Amino acid sequence: MHVEMENVIKKLEQYIKDDEVTYEFDDAIEELEQLDLGLSSVESLLGFMENTHLQTLACRSFGDR
Repeated sequence: MHVEMENVIKKLEQYIKDDEVTYEFDDAIEELEQLDLGLSSVESLLGFMENTHLQTLACRSFGDR
């Protein structure tokens, strides 16, 4: 895995633990876009999603709307 990509995924995992999802996730997504890894980032992102319960992501991301 690309080192910078791995760092962003670690941040995302920490944000979930700290309940700091909404704005911090936006920042992390911008970081990922700036890395411009294209399709090579897909496997890492899918792994992150697999390790993080999608229901947890959905509830925390959209719960305040």
